[in-house]
Order: sequence, then structure tokens, then C-alpha cells
Amino acid sequence: MSKEISIKESLNTKELFEAFKQQLKKDLSECGCESDFIDGLSAEFESIKDSLVTVLKAHEKKAGFNIQQLLYRVDINERQLSNRLKENKLIGKTDTGEDYISVVSELIIKRILQKVVLKRYFKENP
Repeated sequence: MSKEISIKESLNTKELFEAFKQQLKKDLSECGCESDFIDGLSAEFESIKDSLVTVLKAHEKKAGFNIQQLLYRVDINERQLSNRLKENKLIGKTDTGEDYISVVSELIIKRILQKVVLKRYFKENP
């Protein structure tokens, strides 16, 4: 698996996109997040990200929802998040809620897609 995985290519593969949607739905549901929007997603990164940002912003202040729990569930560690926030120059700024959620959404999409691709690869190459 020496070739880097392209997000666009992976999302355009029907089988991978369906597996991605299934995994995203599972992860969001397990953390008490709405997942009904997933069935209507198109295979475009920005569209998926926008939808996820909207849902996470809506759940951000709800009782029982913990974004850290979602990050843990998806397997995004604090260092990854911190590095990404630094790249976007969001560390130490005030009023970065939307940007923060956008970064989190992007990391979630990429990590879930990575998990789906790796599962498929190891299934096909035991």
C-alpha cells in the first residue's frame, strides 16, 4: 500500500463511499449525534464536510453530547487535533468555534475514510 490514498478517488468509489457512510452513521449514532442526513450525502468532500459541520454545531451545546467522545470514538487523538489547529492558526485565538468544528469535521471524514480503505485493503490482502 505504497500509494497515497486520494480522498476524491475513494469517495467516488461506490463501495467505499457506502462503507464510509455506514461507518460515519455508526460513529455519530454511538455518540448521540443525528445521523439521518448521511443517507442523502453526495460523494463530494466539501458537501460532506458542510453537512457534518452543521450537525456538529447543532449538537455542540446539547446535553449529553461530548465532541471529545466523538473524537475518541473515531480515533483522532489530541495531538492530531492540536497540530491541525496550529496549521490553521487557530490556537490561542478567540471566537474560533466554527473554524474548530470545521477542522474537527475534516479530521473525522479523513479518519473514517482511512479506516474504511484500510479495512478493505486488509480484507483483500490477508
